[in-house]
Amino acid sequence: MRIGVDARELLGRPTGVGRYVLHLLGEWATAAREGVFPHQIVLYSPAECPPEVAAAFDALAPESRIVPGSPGTWWEQVQLPRVASRDRLDVFFAPAYTAPLRIGCPVVQTIHDLSFLAHPEWFSVRER
Repeated sequence: MRIGVDARELLGRPTGVGRYVLHLLGEWATAAREGVFPHQIVLYSPAECPPEVAAAFDALAPESRIVPGSPGTWWEQVQLPRVASRDRLDVFFAPAYTAPLRIGCPVVQTIHDLSFLAHPEWFSVRER
């Protein structure tokens, strides 16, 4: 199976979502070393993952797709799908609340919490 992963959260200062993605890729890498993870991973981000981050999941030997641009909504909804559609993905994993609406394959999306619904006053209209 070819699994595309939105890897934006691996760039810059680690966040909770970034740590989640890093540890998930690390677990998949452990499974790959043990011969029980036969899948191909394709990471999508606007820049290369730092080497010290990529070392945590190097056993996966992921393909890396640099999709130039600012890592916001336009990147996610327009630029990323253009590149990913050429990669013949079986599934796309969106680990950080939002996902491309038109990516051409099934999407697995992680919603870490619903604080934006429980406390909308904590978030701007754009963030909600």
